[in-house]
Amino acid sequence: MLCRIWIGLPLFAGLVLPSVTRASVVEFTTPLGNFQVELFDSVAPNTVANFLEYVTSGLFQDALIHRIEGLPDGKGGLSPFVVQGGKYYPPQEGSSFVPSVPPLHDQPFNNPVLKNEFVGTKNLRGTIAMTLSGGNVDSATNEWFINLKDNSATFDPNKVVVFGEVSGNGMDVVDAMFSIQTYNFGVPFQALPLLPTYTEEEYNSNNDYLPHPEDWVTFSVHVVPEPASVAMALGGSVIIGGVAWRRRRKA
Repeated sequence: MLCRIWIGLPLFAGLVLPSVTRASVVEFTTPLGNFQVELFDSVAPNTVANFLEYVTSGLFQDALIHRIEGLPDGKGGLSPFVVQGGKYYPPQEGSSFVPSVPPLHDQPFNNPVLKNEFVGTKNLRGTIAMTLSGGNVDSATNEWFINLKDNSATFDPNKVVVFGEVSGNGMDVVDAMFSIQTYNFGVPFQALPLLPTYTEEEYNSNNDYLPHPEDWVTFSVHVVPEPASVAMALGGSVIIGGVAWRRRRKA
C-alpha cells in the first residue's frame, strides 16, 4: 500500500511598523557651546508647552543666564549645584548698575502661572526644572534651572517640576559653565556669571562698572525639527510547502 501525504503550508508575513512620535527637543546656544535638551512631553505636558511658547515666540533669544551656583564642599571650595536662566535679559550698554537688568516678562501670553505638574520625576543631575517663587508650587513661569548634581533630596519635597533632560554629551557644556567666574552684585545676582572679558580688577574698582554686552553669559533656544517620519515596512513571504512524506507499507 502506498500512502502519500503532501503538506503544503503557505505562510505570508508582512509587517508595517508605524512611525513613532519623538519627544520635543530643543537646542541651547551659549558662548561656551551648544547642547540639546529632550523635553518630557508626556510627563509634564503643560510645563513643556509653556516652555515652548517662550522658545517659539523668540523670548528666549539672547536672554541671560543669571545664576551659576555652587555649594560648600567642606574643603573650602564649591561643588556644582545649578545653572539658572530665563528671567532676565542683559542690560543695554550704558546702564548704570547690574540690578537694572530688564526682566523677561512673566506672562507674555496672558496665561496664568503654571499649575504644578510634579509627578515624582526626580531632580537628578542633567535634568531641567522650573523655578518656583516663594515656595508656591503653582508659581512657575519662565525661569528654569539645570541640576548640576542629584538635587532630588532638596527639590523633590517642594514639588519642583522636572520637564526635560540634557541629552548626549551636552552636560560637558553645562559643566563648563560652572568654571566661569561669578560675582556678587546683590539680590538677585549674588552668583552672576561673567565671561573672562570681565575682570576682578574691574569688579573691585568700586565704580559701579557694568559689564559690556560681550561679558554676559547669554543663551538662545530653538526647537530642533523632527526628522521626516518614515514608516518602516518589513514585508515578504515565507513559504513552507512542497514537503512530501512518503510512507510505503506493504500489505
